[in-house]
Amino acid sequence: MSRMKILNAVEQGQFDSPPVFNSVQRKQYFDFSSELLTLAHELQTPTNQVCFLVCCGYFKAAKRFFANRRSSRRDLDYVAQRLGFQPESIDVNSYSPTTRLRHERLILDFYGFRPFDSTAKSFAASEIEKMARSQLQPALILWRIVDTLVKEKIEIPGYYPLAELILAAVNTRKAELCAIIEQALTARTREALDELLVQGSADEDEPVPAKTAAYKLTLLKKLSQSTKPSKIKETITDLLVVQGLYRDFLPILCALDLNHEGVRYYAHSVIKSEIFQVTRRSSEDRYLHLIAFINHQYFRLQDNLLDVLLNVLQTYLNTAQREHKEVCYRRREHWNEAVRKLISYLDHSFLEILSAIKQITDTPPQDSYWS
Repeated sequence: MSRMKILNAVEQGQFDSPPVFNSVQRKQYFDFSSELLTLAHELQTPTNQVCFLVCCGYFKAAKRFFANRRSSRRDLDYVAQRLGFQPESIDVNSYSPTTRLRHERLILDFYGFRPFDSTAKSFAASEIEKMARSQLQPALILWRIVDTLVKEKIEIPGYYPLAELILAAVNTRKAELCAIIEQALTARTREALDELLVQGSADEDEPVPAKTAAYKLTLLKKLSQSTKPSKIKETITDLLVVQGLYRDFLPILCALDLNHEGVRYYAHSVIKSEIFQVTRRSSEDRYLHLIAFINHQYFRLQDNLLDVLLNVLQTYLNTAQREHKEVCYRRREHWNEAVRKLISYLDHSFLEILSAIKQITDTPPQDSYWS
């Protein structure tokens, strides 16, 4: 069984170390109830009393216990002063493991938590198995199982017990998938997958690819957002190739029963890896990754072409709107000019009429013939 690094060395150290309190947090987590103080005062030595209460504060904050040597000296001195002891009189090394275990059971009972025993371990293993089937990242599984244990009021163990459970669940799930691959793949389908890991010819007329030619898998990884007809044609060609592979491997995909997260997990591993990293995997593991990649890339290419189509349509719409506005502006200018001419004409004619009327009205009446 291979060793999996879920957390790096620094993160592991932080996980297995007590929380680092500031002054406000130290007052918060080392503020004990009268019942806890009564339990502490019943202990025999000052060291036992102080270490017991420090463990209570750490458990209150992190829901787990830590090794004696990892206890902060500032925390020990703070609790010792609260109890009225001299900090120098507290010797952590004299706090025996048997006494510590007995105190941990008291703390678990006080806070209503269960120890991480065989029953809790079986529960954690079943929860981790569910997450592993969803192909969640191991680090994400770790933090989710921590949250689950807290929710179920179960003591959180150290890093390595949880890491072993996660490693076992991930390897078991991978073994199941590899067994399905080994049983379902035929010689023809294996050959089709192996062809993805050979170099493609740069020119269709050349039967032998050049040494610098790209691998077929590398060519299928590329996505282009270009709206040039030549680029769109290349993407459609890649889609047709992947579509044929997808249809060939669809029964195997159904047998694998990978959810979306699982497909994306293996496919992204292929997308991010170099060819030599893919080829050095075991055959079943390599085929599993390639089949997931085909499934993922089939829908990814469709989404890519749809994005290109939407971009082209949006560009066409923007162009049409811009041309429409320009036509409207030109028509408005012509209309405004026609209106100005009409008003000018009407003004001129109307003024002539008014002038004639005014002239008639201002002309004095002449004597009629019979007057």
